[in-house]
Amino acid sequence: MKLATSVITLLFLAPASAKMDLRLLDKYEGATCLDGTAGAYYIEYAKTSTKKYQLFFEGGGWCYNDKDCANRATGDLGSSKNYPSQIDMAGGGASA
Repeated sequence: MKLATSVITLLFLAPASAKMDLRLLDKYEGATCLDGTAGAYYIEYAKTSTKKYQLFFEGGGWCYNDKDCANRATGDLGSSKNYPSQIDMAGGGASA
């Protein structure tokens, strides 16, 4: 079996304000969170080019067994329903 791999390198130098907008993956079948809500990520385009951008994916959603997945499905690690429409990555950390 072959494994396809992709490497994404992000250089992150956070300005005083780095507002990132939510993008839901609701048009993509199977791109869902544990509770069935749409998968999601945040994006900010560079001020100088729309070909340069930074992405933020919420981490910590890995589960190890069915029970763990069921527990995570009821909280923020298993759902996008409480994701704010925008986050601020100023200083390198996310805040709503």
